[in-house]
Amino acid sequence: MKTQHDHYDRLSVRLSVIISRLLAGQSLELKALANEFGVSERTLQRDFQQRLIHLDLEHSSGCYRLMRRTGREHLPNTFAFILNSGISGIIPAQNRRLIRLITSSSGGSPCLIGHGGLPSPVTQTTCFLELAEAIRDYRAVTLLVNGKSYEGVAPRRLIFQSRNWFLVATRARKLQVFRMEDVNAVTVLDTSFRRKPELDALTASEEFISALPHFRFISDVIQTFRE
Repeated sequence: MKTQHDHYDRLSVRLSVIISRLLAGQSLELKALANEFGVSERTLQRDFQQRLIHLDLEHSSGCYRLMRRTGREHLPNTFAFILNSGISGIIPAQNRRLIRLITSSSGGSPCLIGHGGLPSPVTQTTCFLELAEAIRDYRAVTLLVNGKSYEGVAPRRLIFQSRNWFLVATRARKLQVFRMEDVNAVTVLDTSFRRKPELDALTASEEFISALPHFRFISDVIQTFRE
């Protein structure tokens, strides 16, 4: 009597053989593989299209093989950008064929994201980069915002919303939000701060991001009721 364990053993052996042959540069025909392993072509299609989806495969005339690379590809970096920037919800990040289409330099792009763009460029590009690096390295900063100095600021995240970049930060245990167009200067300090997973989750939520343009007003209202 065949058991589920036997099924997984056969599956793992089949996938191991297929992967080793692909890495050896072979072109694999579905019909021949079906006869060899005693499975249907439909099962093998599921192997290639679902179980081996992370391999760079090309399919032609019933045969599968590894994609021939004419130059260096940067798909892992592209996937990382999609996930880290928060746009994975609108782009199927695991679909390598789509990512190649989007990142191809030949011809026009088949896909566009309507974000409206910035009303004006971020005036201090250096400030933006310094803040991004400080967030990555968990380094505190001093900000000059509209001529006013803010010391001991822990930058948490830079978020684009409603055609503006916002810096989400904490200072003296309070959450603060600054428009990047108002930031005049950034000084990175030697002091560090701790990452807070609960803040990461909060600042990544759609509700929080949607409220960013109104953060100052909401904070003022809350402060009024506290007084």
